[in-house]
Amino acid sequence: MTVEAKSLAANGSYEIIYSNPPSPDLVTSTGPHSDDLTLKLWIRVLKLCARSLSLLCSSVVIALSIVTFQIFLTTRDLDPIDGFFPWARPTLLWPQILTLVIAALSFLASLWVMLGYLRHGHHGAEKASMVTMYTTGFALLGWIVIWATAAASMQHVRSIAGGKDLWGWACNKDTRRREVWEHMINYNLVCRSQDWNFVCAIIEVVTILFSAAVWVVTLWRLGVRRRKAMGEV
Repeated sequence: MTVEAKSLAANGSYEIIYSNPPSPDLVTSTGPHSDDLTLKLWIRVLKLCARSLSLLCSSVVIALSIVTFQIFLTTRDLDPIDGFFPWARPTLLWPQILTLVIAALSFLASLWVMLGYLRHGHHGAEKASMVTMYTTGFALLGWIVIWATAAASMQHVRSIAGGKDLWGWACNKDTRRREVWEHMINYNLVCRSQDWNFVCAIIEVVTILFSAAVWVVTLWRLGVRRRKAMGEV
């Protein structure tokens, strides 16, 4: 909003003429408009919280997966001791690999949106969010299915693999094997890391469901504003 000129009013006083009108949100900030602004603020806060939580969970999964694979890859080829191998032969790794890939994609998408916040505020984040969805080919429903698949695959393989998967083997309480290898391999750390990866995958699903609910509220708000502008409400 900028001042263009001053003109003399009929009563002898000066009035200011603006080159462009102020924002409607600034002009009307009481009554129903105030409620709308409050809802708009809450929507933005909830979106920011959901995106921050998604970024955090993806980061945790990536970090824990790196620790897990570092332990596994450095110990998988060790010679057996007293007939006990350090890991199953072969060890099923695809659920952990799938989860890591999904976490990496989710991290990049969330990071892109958060950078939009830092550079251009809320509108930049909204633009980045749309670009992210189009460039990755995933909508909110796609992310829900993907993270649910990651969590389900980890749990399913653990339940049917007979302890031959990475998660099941690390959490197996085979006392003799653990006594032989515990001085070289931190099975408890791997077990806890996979436990938290599973929890984070569930949190991601809940977060995306929450984000979808926020988007529904956003569309409802825009619909109400449109009807009010057309005089239907």
